[in-house]
Amino acid sequence: MKKLFIVAAIALLGGMVTACSSDDDKIVELQNGPFEGIIYSSGGKPVESSPLSVFFTKELHSPYYYETEDGRHLKDMTFFDEGNKDSCLIINSVEDFQTVYKGSSPLPEVDFSNNSIFLCRTSVPEGSYKIYKASLSDHGENYILDLGLVHYTSGISTCMVIPVFYWKLMPKMENKEVVIDKSVTDSER
Repeated sequence: MKKLFIVAAIALLGGMVTACSSDDDKIVELQNGPFEGIIYSSGGKPVESSPLSVFFTKELHSPYYYETEDGRHLKDMTFFDEGNKDSCLIINSVEDFQTVYKGSSPLPEVDFSNNSIFLCRTSVPEGSYKIYKASLSDHGENYILDLGLVHYTSGISTCMVIPVFYWKLMPKMENKEVVIDKSVTDSER
């Protein structure tokens, strides 16, 4: 009877280990690529061979204040106004790019004859959230950006809202509203 109990316990334990080790549940954070990227408030690692990746990694950032002799000034945002409102831009031409960019760095070359730049700002409540999926779908009168965030419970915790920027070089898009549909999942499912 004791041997039967040991065999049953080993079989049960083996089944539990197999059931709990599924790779299907792993969440992989999106990484920066030559035509798509994610910039957190702490920056990111650009793909050095991609002028767009280098440009957006440098230019997408939170607003910050700097001190001068005559007082405190807000550093101009490079694409979005101050605040934490979710917002997306569709850039379809060099003129659009020049209009929405408020910085002073030279703009990278982009072939806008067949492409658009899709640029999005969202925010997370603290530093332990990362983007693991971003997909855009056309719904006629608007686009819907399905943005999946993963919460790493072991991450840092702050008392501030942190902006997250997402950009992608897309096939030519129409200028229309973009609705952001955010969902949050826990990395420890």
